[in-house]
Amino acid sequence: MGPRYSIRPAQKDELDALYAIHRAAMETYVSQTWGSWNDAFQRDFFGNHWPDLRLAIDVDGTLGGFLDLDESPERIRVENLELAPAHQGRGIGSAILLSVQQRAALHKLPVALQVLKVNPARRLYERLGFHETGETETHFEMAWSDAP
Repeated sequence: MGPRYSIRPAQKDELDALYAIHRAAMETYVSQTWGSWNDAFQRDFFGNHWPDLRLAIDVDGTLGGFLDLDESPERIRVENLELAPAHQGRGIGSAILLSVQQRAALHKLPVALQVLKVNPARRLYERLGFHETGETETHFEMAWSDAP
């Protein structure tokens, strides 16, 4: 049996713990993309851009990651899905994305996301049926739909 996880609304008083997960999950990729990790900028941006739908991911009873979603009548956008390194590669991200896809299919919506070009998570998205829809200098834009 894999790790047990649950999803719940994130609380503002978890900001420091969520930021620590963000840094652990993304610092390498941000540094590879932009040359360095500016902690003051990253902390400020993270703290000042709390999305309407930020969900905490508890793994085996402790905070292990977060999921930021932007839902509209046209699509569901995965803004961030970040897990602490200790919880990566255990099937949690796949399970969460599958549940987002199931919700989207129920409402006949596509799912969109972007991924840094250097981030190996792109392989996960491709395994789950996401395809590239565009790119910027730093990111691949990807989408999934179960519409024919």
